[in-house]
Amino acid sequence: MIEPAKINRESGLHERNFLDCVRSRQKPHADVEIGRLSTTICHLGNICTHLRRDVTFDPKSETFGHDKEANAYLTREHRQPYGIPKV
Repeated sequence: MIEPAKINRESGLHERNFLDCVRSRQKPHADVEIGRLSTTICHLGNICTHLRRDVTFDPKSETFGHDKEANAYLTREHRQPYGIPKV
């Protein structure tokens, strides 16, 4: 049996869905917010691994509360002139 992800790559369905959504303004199957939430779980696991302990994550503030050591993993200093613009 061929994996669904492989079928999508080889058939171009992922790219087709993206282009269709550009035209129609609909959300794609792989919406950016779904991707962000999915990777957040992985990042939280990596932070626990680096710290070698459990952490408590507040999904509303997207921080570890008063845990400065854990919060330090949420951002990093960017090399100038490349940074994240303030909005």
